[in-house]
Amino acid sequence: MLLTQVEENSNKSSHESFEKILIHLNFSQCSDKYKISVIDFVKRFWMSTGLIHMCLQTYGEDGPIAVIEHLIVSYNTALKHEAEKLKSG
Repeated sequence: MLLTQVEENSNKSSHESFEKILIHLNFSQCSDKYKISVIDFVKRFWMSTGLIHMCLQTYGEDGPIAVIEHLIVSYNTALKHEAEKLKSG
């Protein structure tokens, strides 16, 4: 429900508020499938603090590597979209 509210009120302040809440939550009791869906959500809205928190909660020791991998993919995707924008005009 909270994810839906943030998505509906998509603006910078709602993203920042969501991240402030997210980083204070403990996801240890949640399934990996749920945690990965939250990772996908924070990636979609460029919430880097949320991404770091969720990768550390989900992947433990491998969390920092997962963060770097996700950020590289996100960066490359952004570059691709920017190049497509420039081509189209």
